[in-house]
Amino acid sequence: ARPPVRKRAGNVDTVVFGCYRREAFAHGLFDEELATNQDDEFNTRLLARGMRLYFDPSIRCRYYCRPTWSAMLRQYWRYGRYKMRVFRKAGRIGSLRQLAPAAWVAFLAAAPVLGRFGLAVIAAYCAIGLIASAASRKLLFLPVAASLHLAYGAGFWWGLAADAFGPRQADPASPPFLEERSR
Repeated sequence: ARPPVRKRAGNVDTVVFGCYRREAFAHGLFDEELATNQDDEFNTRLLARGMRLYFDPSIRCRYYCRPTWSAMLRQYWRYGRYKMRVFRKAGRIGSLRQLAPAAWVAFLAAAPVLGRFGLAVIAAYCAIGLIASAASRKLLFLPVAASLHLAYGAGFWWGLAADAFGPRQADPASPPFLEERSR
């Protein structure tokens, strides 16, 4: 049996698998030019126009995770990769927490220069992950969470650089090192 959801109902800054009232689409449909993050961009646009997003923890849905670790990494790479485009289209950052994985990747890149402080922060991250693993009884929590944060954060920086310095053309949806190999 699953533990009860502890999140309270109320207004939020984004909602996954949203159900929208018809009048929300008066502000446009999902942006099909984005390769991913269409719902995120839509939610940001609605909030910018004064609409509200409401989370109801009693609503249940079934979600099927990616079947492989590399597929999951590609998914989160894409989320990070296109986050900058969502910010640019919206003209604002959706929320500061959306920058956390990119900040973590930047911190990890700087950690060798930071010496003991860098090691202490990395150790704290791992300790918190281990505590969360134990509390949830999910042994893979830490490696999964770390992988998601790294893939999303690295994708964000890749996207920022590609959008700033690269040609304005379609780019690969995932980094070359995560591409599926044909057999």
